[in-house]
Formats: sequence, structure tokens, C-alpha cells
Amino acid sequence: FISDSEYLSDEFPEMDVLLNNIRRYFISDKLHCVQEKKKILDCMDKAFISEIYMYKHPLEQVEKFDPKEMPLLVDKSIQFETAAFLMATFGRNTNISLDAAIETANIFWLVDDLCDFIEDIKAKRKNSMLFFCVHNNELLTIAERAKIAFHNAEEFICLLEENLTLLKTNTSQQFYQYILNEVWEWCSNVRKLSK
Repeated sequence: FISDSEYLSDEFPEMDVLLNNIRRYFISDKLHCVQEKKKILDCMDKAFISEIYMYKHPLEQVEKFDPKEMPLLVDKSIQFETAAFLMATFGRNTNISLDAAIETANIFWLVDDLCDFIEDIKAKRKNSMLFFCVHNNELLTIAERAKIAFHNAEEFICLLEENLTLLKTNTSQQFYQYILNEVWEWCSNVRKLSK
């Protein structure tokens, strides 16, 4: 991210725009806190590795999955959101704000994959529920994975509730209510479908 030249590629022009904006941000004089800068760069590296993996590996009709590969499915959400949070609070970050960044990122990942579960399957996109909620690494069809994930969805929801509880404990009531409202709005289509 801290290169002397702009990113230019034919394959991912949208990503180049984002990378160039991040690069400009990092080479500006704004960022003087080395540890915070290092943490943000680490998050962004992981986010892009995950994003590229997801782009190049659509959901297969039958596939096996190693649980150790879970970061490849979720870092595009978790690490990117963590970096965005830390960039917004740069220079004022503490252990508490780092925890809040991670909890907020986890909430966004969980809600997004929960709400997009059916859409992702239809579009042949890997959804982390298909792997997180399936506790074996055998060859399974999409239908088998979806059925197991649906029956184990409570685990995903419990993890969401845990992160919301941690966020409520670690941040201000105002910020917690803001995130709670975002989750409520995000789930509006799910609520409409369930009526």
C-alpha cells in the first residue's frame, strides 16, 4: 500500500481505484502512529487476499472445505471493516477501540452473510454459513451444505449476539444503539420475507 507509483491493472480496475485511494491516505502526513498504521496495513492485506480468493473461487456444486481456510471467506468483511474503523479513529485508538473495531466488523460479517445466505447460494458465491455451520470437511453438495447450515444457523446467530453484547459492554450506549439500528435496517428484507 505504500508504493511510489499508482496501481494500474486491466484485471481489477475498481480495486485499483480503492488501492490508490488507500495508498494516498497512507503516504500523507496524517499517519504518524507507526503501530496503528501497521495494524491497518495488516488488516487491508488480509482483506484483499480474501477478496481475491472469493472472486476466483465461486461456490462449487460439490466441494470439501478445510476449516483452517475460514479466514479466506470472512476476512474480506472482518479485516476490511476493522481497517475502516481504525482509519476513522486514527491517532485516538486504544485497546478498547481495537476491540470495538473487531466486534463491529464481526457483526457486519455475520449480518451480511445471514441476510445474503439464499442470494449467495443462487449466485454461486461462497457464504461463510455454508462452511462455519457445517462441522466436517467431507465432500458435500451445495444442497447438503445448505441443509446442515440451516439447521445449525443458531450458532451463527449466537455469535452475532455475543458480539453485540461485547460491543454494548465495550462502547458507549450511543454507538451501540447506532450499530443496533444498522443491523435492524440491514435485516429489513429478511423481516419482510418472514411475514
